[in-house]
Amino acid sequence: MASSPNFVASCPKPTYDTGCTYCQIPLFDQDSQIDLTKPLNGTKSGFWKHLVVFTGENAHDWPSKIELQPGTLVAEMNFHKRTLLSPFHPVVVSNSSLPSPVLTKKGHFSVGLYPDNKLFQISLQDVPLFMASHLKPETEAQEVYNPFVLKAAQRKEVAVKEFPSEAIPNPMVLICGHAKRDVRCGVLAPPIAAEFEAVLGENRMLYDPDLNPNGWKVGMISHIGGHVYAGNVLIFDKKWAAKETVENTRGAVWYGRVTPQDVQGIVQETILKDNVIQELYRGVVE
Repeated sequence: MASSPNFVASCPKPTYDTGCTYCQIPLFDQDSQIDLTKPLNGTKSGFWKHLVVFTGENAHDWPSKIELQPGTLVAEMNFHKRTLLSPFHPVVVSNSSLPSPVLTKKGHFSVGLYPDNKLFQISLQDVPLFMASHLKPETEAQEVYNPFVLKAAQRKEVAVKEFPSEAIPNPMVLICGHAKRDVRCGVLAPPIAAEFEAVLGENRMLYDPDLNPNGWKVGMISHIGGHVYAGNVLIFDKKWAAKETVENTRGAVWYGRVTPQDVQGIVQETILKDNVIQELYRGVVE
């Protein structure tokens, strides 16, 4: 049974200026305001697995709906999800701007699966078999028949196999920077990312291929829900995927309404001390 995380009520204030710690948050149009009033508790989408595609692409180049872009892994999985996945075990598939941490085979995509903390390489042709093998539980609850509800697409039965994998080598900070999906994410993500790089660098924790190959990587992630809570920040670390840690993190700690001024506090409390900051946390606080 997973234990409850350690919470701190609020985010510590910054103690130094990296150059953009106190950058002014821009004003948004009336229909693109950040919701500063609604409690963040429980605003994170509920899911069972989170699959992150390492694209190496600029987040500003992603179309508004990446799931409709032909030839992409997200689109292929979106096509099959209704017939292959369990409605009781939702799966989130996201793009990341980070490149693959390993050399990817030709015609394959590098993907990280959380909370498993496993790195896979799969092709578009592999998608149905991979989904059946790694994105469905071995057993699941049975749907209750309801004659008044039209049944969704009939789910296919696909043979399963264990795809080769390795541990994801680096912890990550991913900020929702899906600019063409929502202006708030597109504007806020770059200064937040720059601040994380500066603060992690100051603490000698930032990834460097030569000096710190196991360090923290900082990048963008595609739409995860909750534009009104921008900036949205996900802290991926294998410690949050471990069985003895909190269950509802599902491999990452989700924060909302993050600004550059919050970054030093997040690094201090969550990355260094494994504490969850309650005022920013989008998960469930019992």
